Amino acid sequence: MPGNDLPEGEGFDGSEDDTETEAGEEPEVNEYQRASSGANVYFKQMMRLFGRKYYGFVNMVSDVQKAGMKSVFLHDQAGVETCELELGKLWTAFKSARLSESIKQEEFDLLAVVLHPDFDHPLPEFKRVMALHMGGQEIAEFKIVRPSWIHLDRGEELDFIPTPASIGVSLPMWFGGLVDAISELAKMMDLRFEDDLSLDYRIDYIRRYLRQARQMAEVLESHAHVPGYIIDNSTFRFQRFRDGLRRVHSLIGRTSQRLSDQYLSKREAALLHK
Repeated sequence: MPGNDLPEGEGFDGSEDDTETEAGEEPEVNEYQRASSGANVYFKQMMRLFGRKYYGFVNMVSDVQKAGMKSVFLHDQAGVETCELELGKLWTAFKSARLSESIKQEEFDLLAVVLHPDFDHPLPEFKRVMALHMGGQEIAEFKIVRPSWIHLDRGEELDFIPTPASIGVSLPMWFGGLVDAISELAKMMDLRFEDDLSLDYRIDYIRRYLRQARQMAEVLESHAHVPGYIIDNSTFRFQRFRDGLRRVHSLIGRTSQRLSDQYLSKREAALLHK
């Protein structure tokens, strides 16, 4: 607005900016800034390492897993096998990764100092960053959903559920995958319900899902007392497992109510046809 322009170099009170120094005075030294010198370079190095390796790996696993879930939903055996092959290649390559020639040894050592050494991995920059955990969780989810969906969608006997050892993931990764599998199966059920299905079929379907979900939740609940820093596998430390358990309980509750609504609809339909 006219009249509000200030002369360059002046503050709101008309005085010169505080950052200006009097003629002949030495600029004030910020000791805190001096003490933190090198931080910008260091953090940029860390972000570059994480971005290039961590996010790249997790995104690739996530993309392959999503494509695989579509194949699972469609009972596309060839697509499922292709997904399993690709996930296996990614997982093997990541676990056997070694220090890249493009990463200087001093950068590598600095990262090893500040990151928690609680996961034995040949690349220290991944310790506690959860790249392995998140990728392994995606793989575990896929492996658990595959046989679970066949049982839910077709009513066939539940096949062997892969163990953490058979998948090649840690227990925290497997438990994270189990949490996600419960939600994924609910999404797939909703997608199936877009088909023209009879009311009785929907009721049987929901009952099958609830039976599965409660069995899964029972396993999760039996380890709910384990401290978060042991069972957790999230960038939000100590929270993911218990948050996931709360989500599971909420989802089961909503689905149970949905089943009650279906029964009510069935009774109402029966009354109309009397």
